[in-house]
Amino acid sequence: MPLSTASFAVSDQTLTLELVLPVSAVSMSAGDVRAWHDATAPLTLVTLDGLYMPKVLSAELGAKPGAGLSQRWRLRLSFPEIGPRETLQFNWFDGAGRLMLQPALASDKSEAVLVNPGQRSERISFQGQSVLSPAVAFLAYIPRGFGLVLGQGAQYVLFLLAVCMVSPRSKPQLMQVGLYAAGSTISLWVGALVTTLPVWLSGLPLLMMGIGVTLAVVAANFLRPYIGAGRLALVALASALHGLALGQALRGLGLPVKNEIAAILGAGMGLWAGYAIVLLCFFVLLGNWVGHERFMPRRIRHLGSLLVGAGAIALLLGRALA
Repeated sequence: MPLSTASFAVSDQTLTLELVLPVSAVSMSAGDVRAWHDATAPLTLVTLDGLYMPKVLSAELGAKPGAGLSQRWRLRLSFPEIGPRETLQFNWFDGAGRLMLQPALASDKSEAVLVNPGQRSERISFQGQSVLSPAVAFLAYIPRGFGLVLGQGAQYVLFLLAVCMVSPRSKPQLMQVGLYAAGSTISLWVGALVTTLPVWLSGLPLLMMGIGVTLAVVAANFLRPYIGAGRLALVALASALHGLALGQALRGLGLPVKNEIAAILGAGMGLWAGYAIVLLCFFVLLGNWVGHERFMPRRIRHLGSLLVGAGAIALLLGRALA
């Protein structure tokens, strides 16, 4: 089947897409193109704040006759100002053959991306458009790493509370939280940079393993309430699992073109800030109250661990049933 082609260009709040469709591949009317646009949101912008799908056509679609063998469609899509635009993804439709997609400013076809019918393209960089500098990427991703812990990371907060329940003293807590922060930051790189991980290291299986380690620490708070090699091994395992999950979540938000390393460094700083706040709140709210104790009094350790365990199970069930 003949190859369809498309080029795109971005200016201010408008993205212009020009499609060249071989007549032998597909014949489309303005209504067909509009229906395709409304149903699939063909262009998905990947920004610092995640995915954004422009849904407004700012001008009527128009077709220009090709060389007798093709149709040339011009689409103008508008969107509100959303900050630096990093990459886009393109949703192609069935029945039109393969698509060759490239920026309008590309100098040659080496920058083109091939998209199969009914598939979504890989992320494509805007040529000549805004690309974050390393310093800006680092600073921009600090709050995103912070948000992964305190904004949408209930399982990470629950784990930190579980390890804190064993002792109100600063030394054992810093030992555990420091190990956890270092391990999760290292594995964050793997989750963010590796595009393909085994199925059992992503999604619900990874969440189940992460919560399983939390429940193991909760059980240890009842059975072996002290800091030993076994407990530190649990903390290290949790840091690896949680770091992978955080890295995948960070990749889902979108990493900046050409400066992924700086962005991941910034996200790591945000993680550390989130961990520090959880630890600080624990000491302010509870640690000072029983600071004279070497280990947490049983009534507090047991009740707190039960609440953490119940929260972990509720989180797992909520995700499994969603």
